[in-house]
Amino acid sequence: MRRPRRRPAASPLKYFGSEVRLERERLGWTRKELGKEAHCGYSLVAKIESGERVPGLDFARTCDRVFPHANGRFERLWPLALRLAFPPWFRRYAELEWKATVVRMFHPQLLPGLVQTPDYARAILEGADVVHVDGFPRGFLLAEPDDVAKASEAYDLLTAMACSPDESADLIDSIAKDHYS
Repeated sequence: MRRPRRRPAASPLKYFGSEVRLERERLGWTRKELGKEAHCGYSLVAKIESGERVPGLDFARTCDRVFPHANGRFERLWPLALRLAFPPWFRRYAELEWKATVVRMFHPQLLPGLVQTPDYARAILEGADVVHVDGFPRGFLLAEPDDVAKASEAYDLLTAMACSPDESADLIDSIAKDHYS
């Protein structure tokens, strides 16, 4: 089976990873050896090298320390790799989070709890079009407006503690049949 072609210039994150790999191989180290120095597993090193994971600042500093010719390169590359590792719509939130000393609540444009689905999360992460649901107090959401409005009405019922667990299960079944069948 052929290995996938590496494209280090595809993104700053992939470039960072390719530089780590280049320096690691130049030293003749295994991923496990670098992981031991960076206090992480070899699989995380592999994912950073392939551009699949965002490295931490400590990892970048470790690379600068252990690679003789790094001269601070990894710590300088780290902010660029980190900033462009997130979807464009999320970058502003990530920047705010880095500056924050406390994050008390952090779920903009998300429906909490039982009505989250894998499709909903995928739509959020892919940056689908945002629609406004009239009368929905939580603001803007992704999905079909009618379905979101129905789910919103049902959400308060789902989270209420007015019933026993068996009655709650019956209520959920009833709502699911009424709204989604």
